[in-house]
Amino acid sequence: QLQLLQQLQLQQRANDQLQQQLIGSAQEPADLMRTERFMLRQHTNAITCFQHDGTKIVSGADSTLKLWDVRSGLFVRDLLSNLTSVWQVRFDQRRCVAAVNRNDVTYFEVMDFGA
Repeated sequence: QLQLLQQLQLQQRANDQLQQQLIGSAQEPADLMRTERFMLRQHTNAITCFQHDGTKIVSGADSTLKLWDVRSGLFVRDLLSNLTSVWQVRFDQRRCVAAVNRNDVTYFEVMDFGA
């Protein structure tokens, strides 16, 4: 578990660096024209956590953690539901870890995407 958390921290740093690069490059008008936008319409309230890679997006809001296909922008399925809230999500090729709350108790949910 410690190794997984360390990997997730490294991945968070890489995501932060990527976001910083994207924010910096978005100031050029030519870059703005290449922007693709997807609306995550399955959520009814503000998204509280979000992570993406080249193939999937995992987002948390409302009482759910949802999986999306990056290429199509389409909703795939709920990973978790019936939550009070979702605070954080991180995933790698195999696992997804989410910090969630159910009935005033905080949990770390670990889901296996398979090998």
